[in-house]
Amino acid sequence: MSAVRSRLGAILAAGLLFVPGCLFHSQHDKVVECDAIRTAVAFENDAAMQRFQHTVNARYAHGAAVQSESDFCIPFLIAVEERRVLSESAWWNTEVVRADADADGTISEAESVAHAHACFAFHVCDPCDAD
Repeated sequence: MSAVRSRLGAILAAGLLFVPGCLFHSQHDKVVECDAIRTAVAFENDAAMQRFQHTVNARYAHGAAVQSESDFCIPFLIAVEERRVLSESAWWNTEVVRADADADGTISEAESVAHAHACFAFHVCDPCDAD
């Protein structure tokens, strides 16, 4: 009986080496600045508006609005991950400030093109997606 238990224990211990992951895993995003109101902005034309909106949405979807990430892990037992992400309105406001180079409240076609092709250090962007 003890030989069977020791073999079973050895098999289970060996099996743990090949089982990836943790017993408990939690991952969630905490949205910050939820009460932000979108900044009103004018566009020179429809092309400027569409390019700007596409760029802002693509960067948001690719995680550019992530402010911070934290995690805690005890191997094979628990893993907790949290990301602090700007709300869509707060992200919009941030991008309006970056795109409106002359701060006149209107995003021109040239400004939208420059914004679409600018890759900031904290952005995940692909200039090919901007066109």
